Amino acid sequence: MFVVASEPTVAQANLTPSVALASSNACQNAKSATRVRLDEHQPPDSSAMTPITTWRARAVLLLAAASAPTAAVRAQAPRLPFQYAAKIVCGREALPGAVPQAYATSINIHNPNATPDTIRKSLVVTTPPGRQRPQRPRGVATDLLPTDNALSTDCDDLRARVQGLPGSFEGFVLIESTQSVDVVGVYTVPGGIDVVPIPERQRRQ
Repeated sequence: MFVVASEPTVAQANLTPSVALASSNACQNAKSATRVRLDEHQPPDSSAMTPITTWRARAVLLLAAASAPTAAVRAQAPRLPFQYAAKIVCGREALPGAVPQAYATSINIHNPNATPDTIRKSLVVTTPPGRQRPQRPRGVATDLLPTDNALSTDCDDLRARVQGLPGSFEGFVLIESTQSVDVVGVYTVPGGIDVVPIPERQRRQ
């Protein structure tokens, strides 16, 4: 924005040279001050930004965009403080260290609470390979169990959901839930059956 100087008045024309020079300098200073005040309100020139400043600004934007989905996922993930480790034995043939016969297991879960419960199940197979080799859990399923409803998982269900399971195996079905639930294991062999309540543990998260 430019300021146009006005024409000299009659009074200014009659001034002595020294006084006229002083008046002209004062006018020039006033116009410079006006330009400074106007420039203060103009937006900054993006071309004046250094490459380092531009790089830092882009890095901050990328980090913010990357962390937003992660925060949203964490906010939506339910807490599962209750855990149950149910023993499972499934055998169509001889298992190492067990009597050669058929074994079957059914794990039953009941929600006695007044609100639905999130149930997450995973399987840890200990035999095979056996011989004290640590094994990692394998995901089975996550279900929303309504109030006073129940569900179960057994040997055939686990074989269908978890790839690579042999005909005979044993291990643990790990159950995690948002609330305290009832978990019971039913173990059968030819001519026998055993019903075992699975103890509950509450872990800190």
